[in-house]
Amino acid sequence: MGYYYWLKLLVIICRQVLWSDVITPKLKVLAYADDVLIFLSNPSELSVLLELLNLYGRASNAQLNKDKTVALSLSGKRQLPWIAALNRAGINVWNDEHNTNPVMYLGYPLTHNKTQLNIFLNSTKEKIQQQVQILSQRSLSIQGRGMVANSLLLSKIWHSIRILPVTKTYLTQIRSIVYQFVTKKVFPPASFSTCSRPKKEGGVAILDPTVQHSALQLRWILPLIDYADDNHSFLLDIFRHCLKLFSGTKSAIYPILFSGCRSTPLTSFGCFFNFFRTIDTLDISIDWSQVNHSHIIDFPLCTIVVSQDRLPSNDLTRLLQKWKQVKIKDGYYLRYPEGRLQEQPIGFRSRHRHLITDFFRRRDQGHFSIRPEFISLTSRTGTAEMPSDTSDIIKSTLSDGLPIINLTSKEYRQRFRPVLHQLSELYPRETQATWSRFWRSSFIHRSHTIWWRALHNKISCRDRLHRIIPQFCQSPLCIFCDQLDTQDHFLWGCRIKQQVWQIIANLFLQQPEQLTYEHIKSLSTAPLLLKQGLHLDFATLIATTILSIWDGNWGWVFRQENFWPPRIAAIATLRLRKIECENRNNHTHNS
Repeated sequence: MGYYYWLKLLVIICRQVLWSDVITPKLKVLAYADDVLIFLSNPSELSVLLELLNLYGRASNAQLNKDKTVALSLSGKRQLPWIAALNRAGINVWNDEHNTNPVMYLGYPLTHNKTQLNIFLNSTKEKIQQQVQILSQRSLSIQGRGMVANSLLLSKIWHSIRILPVTKTYLTQIRSIVYQFVTKKVFPPASFSTCSRPKKEGGVAILDPTVQHSALQLRWILPLIDYADDNHSFLLDIFRHCLKLFSGTKSAIYPILFSGCRSTPLTSFGCFFNFFRTIDTLDISIDWSQVNHSHIIDFPLCTIVVSQDRLPSNDLTRLLQKWKQVKIKDGYYLRYPEGRLQEQPIGFRSRHRHLITDFFRRRDQGHFSIRPEFISLTSRTGTAEMPSDTSDIIKSTLSDGLPIINLTSKEYRQRFRPVLHQLSELYPRETQATWSRFWRSSFIHRSHTIWWRALHNKISCRDRLHRIIPQFCQSPLCIFCDQLDTQDHFLWGCRIKQQVWQIIANLFLQQPEQLTYEHIKSLSTAPLLLKQGLHLDFATLIATTILSIWDGNWGWVFRQENFWPPRIAAIATLRLRKIECENRNNHTHNS
């Protein structure tokens, strides 16, 4: 975690309030391997540190490399006494808000302002773009591009954006760069949503930076929701204190549950902004069976409103938005000694008096009703003492029944994808087993891309190109037979290309007459038997023939190479014989 940002937040906290009741360990040193970060409060501590380092050096024969030592101001301000003391000690590198570039520590930028943050983010984006230019020169299949996108391109940002306050615009730009790399020289391209689906559903499993950025926040959200999952990180104590301090509530759970409890200082701080953005995508709800008097006093007033269809939905939504900032304790109080919730008399309403009065007036007029659980609390006694653990007021499961504590980043990402049966009828409905065989097949890589495009109805036939770019493709007719060049016609129906299929079928299939277009457009169609003695599978036969027809078609378009069916079939045959030879050698080696 980017502890630097939390330490900066602690500086803000200490300026505003003394919090001696918060039990957190004093932090002086953070170390990872040979990288050490030491926190000093005043220049006099520098002398003590140098003496300790000198003593350690005499004992271990090691020395501090002062040329690589960097001092930075936690507040971001230039500290002249510090700079003078450091210079006397031989440490000459100082970093604060006036520097152009941030200090890098363990891959995290220790930024003092937005300028430094933007420089780091833009530098990361430029590195990805440079890597894309290099990788785009390689002949990668759609599967290879998807793998490279995740492992080489997007992997550059996951480490740092977990804690950086990046904008959706920036993440969208990264997504666009990666998407253009994956679909380079593919027109018309498959949509990003198609590319981001799992490979077992026909996608190439590209991670969406926006969704993944939110998924990475679960590392901190889940322990806050479920105290039993607390990983004992000192940052969680800082989290809880900040949430309570800036929301003005007795529990850190309230800002998690209710957006109305999140103050501007809390939401404007980058790490909390990321945190809340993820929380708002989860279906976290209240477990009313666990709510007592001490809990509900700090609830927003809108949480006890139940619609009665007496008001238009837009009007009720507007009222609920106004009441989000009003707490129940602004309109009710816990009367002692019996400990009952009662309405605040008009003269005792100190906050939001007009909103509270409007709330009770509309309630009495029947514009809405009050939640039964709240009415039940007003009819029995209770206490205002807040229990130490308030996480039990959050339902332990999400709306789909998944236990919150079991939510993984993978399951989180799945929640943003429509289920397969909700997709367009044109989306291929293949089984997981058939997709698995497709991706594991050993045919030529480019064949994977072309056949995958065919399965997703993204072949650049003239009928489709004429509809998309009529200024470049002026006719939808086939260049060989003057028929409408649909995808089916491009791959199979053209009488010229049919001759290629007939030659290949006669050479390799036991029953060539049974070969149909269904074997191309669906992976689930039962494969035909190849002639005995061939070390090939049926999918390789189809994929290689598709590739040869594709090359022949565009060879005629761009290089005026004659599309002669026996020649195209011969090219396909040579490719198949080469694959067969490799398969035979592998079989001999394995046996």
